[in-house]
Amino acid sequence: MMQESYKFQVDCRGGDGIQFEISPDQTLLHMMTLICEEWLDDYRDGDGAVYGHLWKFVRHDHTEYGREDTTTTTAATASTTTTTAPTSNTHQWTQEQKMALDNYLMTRGEFPDSLPINVPLKRFRWWNIGTSVPVEYDYGSTTSFHVRLVAKQTIADDIVLPRIALDEADKVAETFVPFVPKAGSPNVNEIFPHANKMMFQMGSKWLCPYPCSPTSGGFVEGKGGDSDLIFIPEPFESLQHALIGMDKVAAKWPQNKGYSRSVFAMELSERGERYYTERGKLIQEYLDFAANNDTDRIGISDMGHLSDYIQYQLFCPEVSVFYRLTKEDVKNFEPAAAKVDEIFPLCAKVYRNGVWASYHRGKVKICKGNDSGERGVPKTVLAQVAHQVTSLHDFFCVCEALLQRVESNKVFSNLKKTVALDPHLIN
Repeated sequence: MMQESYKFQVDCRGGDGIQFEISPDQTLLHMMTLICEEWLDDYRDGDGAVYGHLWKFVRHDHTEYGREDTTTTTAATASTTTTTAPTSNTHQWTQEQKMALDNYLMTRGEFPDSLPINVPLKRFRWWNIGTSVPVEYDYGSTTSFHVRLVAKQTIADDIVLPRIALDEADKVAETFVPFVPKAGSPNVNEIFPHANKMMFQMGSKWLCPYPCSPTSGGFVEGKGGDSDLIFIPEPFESLQHALIGMDKVAAKWPQNKGYSRSVFAMELSERGERYYTERGKLIQEYLDFAANNDTDRIGISDMGHLSDYIQYQLFCPEVSVFYRLTKEDVKNFEPAAAKVDEIFPLCAKVYRNGVWASYHRGKVKICKGNDSGERGVPKTVLAQVAHQVTSLHDFFCVCEALLQRVESNKVFSNLKKTVALDPHLIN
């Protein structure tokens, strides 16, 4: 015996959504429950339960979906309450009737622009392969993503739905073996101990030490997502220099919270140099002010004589700090410590050449280019694997093995040099 199954893809920032299978007889509530349990709760750092916040599958055309199917999407009543409009979709609604119904639905915590969540999926006959529907979760700290239908298929009747579907990264993981550096090679964790600690022992959410977009030369995003543990506005000369810079800024401000750290290369573009100088003056102004004043005792009445930047920084949960790599920093690391290109040659080779690597939500990806301008969003994923990375050394062992898999495709030749700087940072 066989049963019909729909296969969906969750499309989100960073490209790390899940794929899942669901029965056409099941509902959007079944779908959202699985999405929350298997993905969204972790994506939102433990704040993504199906009954935790208001949510909706957004519809754009009321006449296409029909008001008579509108149901509640409140956290408290999502599984039980269904509201039926008094007439069918063919009824000619007056403006007064529409307003009355909208007010009725809104007072019950329901949303006229949402799809009905207790209706079998097979009733959405417009949902064809490739069709994508926006989802909004938690109004106030909204997380937005899309759910896209990728396949309609038949599977064994004894398979319980809904269920997570294996993606390419999971399939690779079944036979994947990380790279092992040659005998006698030092451990990268020992070469860059402060960077390793900040990235892993403090629990980073997203690691990308490579230039990955026009707006980012690399970043380490913290679990809170409010600010970066480390941000690189422009690429360094090499991966070695990038790691030295990241280690130095992590050593200077080692606290888990309280700082948004930007680290700069020795050589910057003209625009980058201007940003470093102008923004750096403002940052230093605040640091000097904070060193000589009790910022916790500053009141509204004291604000008038303070600069705009100091006023702004007083209300920020993190203090912005800058660090710029120096020749002395590099000299102190080399040649006392082995260079990264001697331990992980391919990882060093692709740096600043259009190919980049990241670790996010349990997957290591080797990527090429950038499609949207948003950091961490690749134009092409060259290789990926589901792997629980535990340290900086482990990250590069996985990256080197993946790069070996794609090296034969000659993607490393004739690649354009990358220069990244956030265009919004400078007027």
